Amino acid sequence: MATEITGTLITHIAFSNREKQILNLIAKGRTSIEIADSLCLSANTVESHRKRMIKRVSAKNIFGVFNYTISNGILNPRVFSEPCLY
Repeated sequence: MATEITGTLITHIAFSNREKQILNLIAKGRTSIEIADSLCLSANTVESHRKRMIKRVSAKNIFGVFNYTISNGILNPRVFSEPCLY
């Protein structure tokens, strides 16, 4: 996804479907172990995804990632209030 603002091309960071799933579950208050169990991953893999997302958007914590994704239209905040079907 890219946005053009006054002749300058700004590229937004893309998030994989798995990263979006993990963000959704974090927003619902799930721990890394709970997320890992529900997505058939190891807790270390969930933590790796979390750390990578934080680094990619240059955030201080996961809340910075949420801010980035919502501000750039990558995730809809309504998604976080819907029941989790994973």
